[in-house]
Amino acid sequence: MRGVLMSVGLVALLGLSACGEPKSETTAAAAPAPVKSLGRQQQFYAGQEQLESVSSATISVDKSGALVMHANASAPGAGYTNLGFLRRIYAGPPKDGIYELDVVGDKPAAGAAVV
Repeated sequence: MRGVLMSVGLVALLGLSACGEPKSETTAAAAPAPVKSLGRQQQFYAGQEQLESVSSATISVDKSGALVMHANASAPGAGYTNLGFLRRIYAGPPKDGIYELDVVGDKPAAGAAVV
């Protein structure tokens, strides 16, 4: 009787071990982790807010050697003024050499009429 139970248990274990999926299929479907920014935002001034999205941007050099930046961005509503850029703050130079900027503007006063 003991031998019969041992053989049934062995057959059950072998049957269950064949049910597992190969690990190569499950690890191949994992998405890569998103790249995290190492810069932190600069403090906004009173009334300043980050714009929603930037559709295009250009950088050029003027005659004096200064960088001139232009960005087309969408705001949460109409009436934003004093549009500009705020740079991100880094502990050291970024590893990829790319510095990030935030596009910001002064949000309109509550109840202001939009023309």
